[in-house]
Amino acid sequence: MLRYNVALSNCCIGDSCVIHNGVCIGQDGFGFYVDGDGNMIKKPQMLNVIIGNNVEIGANTCIDRGSWRDTVIGDNSKIDNLVQIGHNVVIGKNCLLCGQVGIAGSATIGDYVTMGGRVAIRDHVSIISKVRLAAASCVTKDIKEPGDYGGFPAISIHQWRRQVASRCQALTKREGNRPLLVGSHEVMMGLSQVPRFLWVIEMSFKNVTFEFSCKHICDLLHSSSSSNSKIAFILAACNNNLCRISNSRVSFIRKQINQVTHILARTSRLYSSQQLFIVFPHCIDILLINEIR
Repeated sequence: MLRYNVALSNCCIGDSCVIHNGVCIGQDGFGFYVDGDGNMIKKPQMLNVIIGNNVEIGANTCIDRGSWRDTVIGDNSKIDNLVQIGHNVVIGKNCLLCGQVGIAGSATIGDYVTMGGRVAIRDHVSIISKVRLAAASCVTKDIKEPGDYGGFPAISIHQWRRQVASRCQALTKREGNRPLLVGSHEVMMGLSQVPRFLWVIEMSFKNVTFEFSCKHICDLLHSSSSSNSKIAFILAACNNNLCRISNSRVSFIRKQINQVTHILARTSRLYSSQQLFIVFPHCIDILLINEIR
């Protein structure tokens, strides 16, 4: 079964195959050499592609014709979209190649081999049957034992996992207790305001009051003076967005709360009672108790 825009040349296709949109089979492989004068000369690509029975080839996959041997895809193999198979490659039976796999020229793949997404196979490499390769692995030398492999270069999956774990532990020790977020509280808070302004603009809200718990940020948003600090650059972007919102205001909320709290706390030195601590929330309780002491 051939889908749309399939390009076939120099190939032999078996029975019950499915070839999806945009597949190219049988074009010249990528082979060049430099002559005595330093010019790049194309190597002859004169052989064919042989596709076995019950093979399925995903959209926009390319399979190059051979130069010194035919390129072969074995029976019942399944190939995903956007796979590149170079010239002279031989793939065995019942293989599974996921998206964006790239196999360089003259590689030999056994039967029942599975390759995860974006696996890369070096040229002239041989892979024995019943091998599974983790996604984004790169095979740079022959694999002679069946099993699972991963990493760059590809090694036994258990060894690869130990290497990853060891690397993570070393990184953790080197980093120590240093926080993951680098920057002051004000910078983090400033960065968090940018999406707020953009969302208000997108929703076309009017008469919006933006409340901040950091007085420095609130003062900078009210200020027209320029600065080269990190937070100033961030809040300049906020200010530009703020100008696009009609009837918008910036308000500092913690200052008002603290003023009321400390007035109550100072007054409560003379008029303290159990009822006072029941009425106010816990955050004010602490300030009251400190002021009374």
